[in-house]
Amino acid sequence: MAHAGSLASFFKMLRETLTAYTFNLAALFAGFLIANQLGVFRMAPWTLALYPAVHPIVSAIFEKVEERLMKATVKDGSIIFGKRLSELDLAARMGIDIIAIRRNKDWIINPKETERVLVGEILITRGAPLGSKEFKEIAEGRTKQLEEQY
Repeated sequence: MAHAGSLASFFKMLRETLTAYTFNLAALFAGFLIANQLGVFRMAPWTLALYPAVHPIVSAIFEKVEERLMKATVKDGSIIFGKRLSELDLAARMGIDIIAIRRNKDWIINPKETERVLVGEILITRGAPLGSKEFKEIAEGRTKQLEEQY
């Protein structure tokens, strides 16, 4: 009889654990939706980079999103070095925008079109997955040519 009680206790604890886990996931998702609606990710894009580390389910959600955030470090020899953002015309060429620049220890959020790209900067882009991947290769000096506008 003690065995049957242990089994019943185990299943009760399992049910409670699964219920709590479900509520945690729902709260995490609700928090993401609220933060997104409030524009937190637009005001501080670095929060989005931290958010997926909270739980694997968030990473799975981001895989389904059409726009992606991507981080690239500008390397020596990159063809974008020294260019103004307006010269790059990334929205038309690749379907992406640079939404933040990490220069030294400072963040430039929503940089102006007159900002120049410097070696060592970290660029945060938002946009089409293929364009983001292509831009990362360009920023890191692996691709030596900006494609013509689509």
